[in-house]
Amino acid sequence: MRNPAWFGGILGVVFSALFQALALTTGSLAAVQPIFILELPLALVIGSAVFRVRVSRKVWLSVGLIFAGLAISLFSAAPSGGRDQVPGVWWAPTLAILCGAGVALVLTGLRRPHGLARAAALAAAAAIGNALAAALVKSAMAILSEEGAAGFFLAWQTYRFTLAGSLSIFLLGYAMQAGPLIA
Repeated sequence: MRNPAWFGGILGVVFSALFQALALTTGSLAAVQPIFILELPLALVIGSAVFRVRVSRKVWLSVGLIFAGLAISLFSAAPSGGRDQVPGVWWAPTLAILCGAGVALVLTGLRRPHGLARAAALAAAAAIGNALAAALVKSAMAILSEEGAAGFFLAWQTYRFTLAGSLSIFLLGYAMQAGPLIA
């Protein structure tokens, strides 16, 4: 709380989660989630302005290519349809695979010295956690729409997305401390 930038960052995370939940209430997971690819380029743009850091042409070119690639992918794929609710039998293997991959990446990252390999492994684990949290948010918001607040607070998805999202933020923080944001 002593650092306003830190507090602003936490508020940004909270509002980002709320806006993500709202977007997932009305949009498909396949259409909403690719927008979060923009998080890294936007962090670079905002961070370079706030901290007055000069960013190289190579980095700006990379940011531009990320935006262009995302736009081309979304317009080409034209994601639509999908399900509001994942069938119950699909959750157990999905959770097992994603949690196993996340744990493997965390263990791999923690065995590496500080640097790019450690940061990449921890960031990949955070990305898996964020993707899982998004799928759980989508499911929980469908429950909220169908069953109301009582159903939402009784659904296991609500507590799992909170756990997955919190762990992802924690892992992302460690990833950013472990190595450079820009390779």
